[in-house]
Amino acid sequence: MELDQIDIVAHREPEDFYNELRRLIASAQHRLVLSALYLGSGHKEQSLLQEVSSALESNQKLSVLFILDHSRARRGEKSSIDLLAPLVDKFYPRLQVCFYQMPQLKSAPYSWLPFWLQEVVAVYHCKFCVSDDTVLMTGANLSHDYFTDRQDRYWTIQSSLSVRLTADSPPLSPDVGAGPLAQYLGEFSQAIAKDSWLLSPGDRQLQPPSVSVCALSAFLKQHPLHSPTVRHQPHGDSDKVVAFPLVQHAALGVEQEKDFFVHMLHQRQHGNRAPHRRSDTAAATEARLPNMQLRQVQLCTPYTNFPKSLSDALRSVASGSSATAEAPVHVQIIGPAPECHGFAGGKGFKEELPYLHEAALHADLFSPTKADPTTPVNIEWRQYLRPGWTLHRKGLWLGFSPDEDQATYDAAAPYQGDAKHYSWATYLGSSNFGERSWRRDLELGFFFLEAPGPAKQPPTNLASALQRVLRSESHDLVATSHVHLLPHHRQEENLRYTVDHARGVGRPVDDERVPLMSTPTAAATATPAQLAAKQGRAQRLHIRVLGWLLRSVL
Repeated sequence: MELDQIDIVAHREPEDFYNELRRLIASAQHRLVLSALYLGSGHKEQSLLQEVSSALESNQKLSVLFILDHSRARRGEKSSIDLLAPLVDKFYPRLQVCFYQMPQLKSAPYSWLPFWLQEVVAVYHCKFCVSDDTVLMTGANLSHDYFTDRQDRYWTIQSSLSVRLTADSPPLSPDVGAGPLAQYLGEFSQAIAKDSWLLSPGDRQLQPPSVSVCALSAFLKQHPLHSPTVRHQPHGDSDKVVAFPLVQHAALGVEQEKDFFVHMLHQRQHGNRAPHRRSDTAAATEARLPNMQLRQVQLCTPYTNFPKSLSDALRSVASGSSATAEAPVHVQIIGPAPECHGFAGGKGFKEELPYLHEAALHADLFSPTKADPTTPVNIEWRQYLRPGWTLHRKGLWLGFSPDEDQATYDAAAPYQGDAKHYSWATYLGSSNFGERSWRRDLELGFFFLEAPGPAKQPPTNLASALQRVLRSESHDLVATSHVHLLPHHRQEENLRYTVDHARGVGRPVDDERVPLMSTPTAAATATPAQLAAKQGRAQRLHIRVLGWLLRSVL
C-alpha cells in the first residue's frame, strides 16, 4: 500500500506509550481496536479500562473490540476475563472481547493441557491499536511492566488517503476507516474476531466461534497483500512511503515474514548460493530500490534464538556471499544484557534462558559451521543495558545506498554516505524473529520503506519524515547498548560457547572481545583447550538438552 499522506510519531519511553494509548482511547469517535497477548491487572491497566468506559458512555456511536490470546489471557488470579467482564456486561454489543485460540490448541493432546502449558505451544501475538484512522503499532503488551520499565517500540501512524490495497481488492468500506493501514487492520481484526471465542455478557462464559470456515484464511486470500501490485514510479515521484503487511501464521501455511526476510537477506545453503522461495513482497521491495545496495543491517530482539534460515542469511550477507550485497554488510545484533533479559531473576529453567539465548546466538553467528567454515567478520553483538529495566524492543533496520557509493563505504563501520542518497527501511511489528515466532505463533507487522528520488535532489517532506524517524531509532539502538562481542577476524578452534561462557565463567582471553558487564571469575583466564578439558560429558549433555528445549519450545 502506498501512503501519500502519512504522519509518523515514534515514541521513546513506555510512559509515552501509555499516555498515547489513553489519548487514542479518549479521541476515538467510531472505532477502537486493542490487540495484545494479554491485559494486565495493575492500576495502570485498570485506568485504561476506565478510559474505555468513559469513552463508551460519552459516545454512543463508538464500538470497541479487544483481541487477546485464548490461553495467556485466561490465567492468573485475576485474568483478563475478570477485568473485562464488567465492561462487557455494561456495554455489550458495542464492546466485544475476543480470545483467539491458535489452531494447534483446538484438538488433543494440546487441548488437554493447562493454559500455562498451552502458551508454550502457540499464542496469538499481534500487538496494535486502531483508533478511527490512526494506528499505534508496537510489540508491547497491555501490562504494567510495558508501561513503566520494559523498553519496546511504539509508532503512531496516521494516513488519511484511501487507496485500493491491490488491483483485485474491493473498494475500501467507508465504515471501517479511511486510511489504508487502519483499513487493513480493521478487516484483519474482524476476521480474527470471527475465528475467536467471544466473552458473553452476564455469565462470563466464552462462546465458541460462530463460523466453521477460517475467516482469517479467507481474508488473506481476498487481500493477498504479500504480493501487491507496485508500480515503479518515475524519478520525480519515486520517494513515496510504501508499507507491506507481513503475516506469519505457520499453522495456516502463511509465512510472509519468513519468506520476506530470508529473501531480502538472501539465504546461503551448503556454501553455495541457493535462492530461497521468492517472496513477492521482497520482489516488490527490490523494484522500489533500483540500483541500491544493502550496506547495513540492524536487528534488535529480546530473544536471540534465531531460526537457522535467518542466521544463515545474516552470516551470508555479513560475509559478502549474498546476492543482496556485493560486498560484506555491517550487521549489528542488539539484545538484552543478562540482567535486562525478560527472564532475569527467574527460577529453575527460566533462570538459564538469558544465558542460553546468548549461547545460541554465538553458536549460530560467531562459530564456524560445515557450510561456512569462516567466521563472519562484520557481525557485531551489542547488549542493551539500563539498570532496573528489561528489553522487549524488536525490529529490523536495513540501510541502502546507491551502487556508485561503494567507494565511500566502510564495512567496518556504519555507512556514512550522503544522507540524500541513504535510504533506511524497517520492519515494525510483534515478531521476535525467533523459532517460535516463525514456527508456532501468529505474528503481524509492516515493512516500511521509501525509494530514493533522483540524484542530487532531496527526498520529499514525507520521505524525510520517515528517514528522520529511522535514523533516530538507529542511533538510539547504539546509544543504549554496549559492544559485547566485536566482529571476529580469526577463528577460535574447539571453543565451546556454553551457559558458563555467557555467565562470564571460563571466557577465553581475546583482545577483540568486550567482557560481560557481570564480573568474571578467576577461570576467565583459561585457554580454549583448558576450558574444553574442564567440560565433562554430563555438562555437555546438560547444554544439549537445554539447547534443544530452547529451539523446540521457546
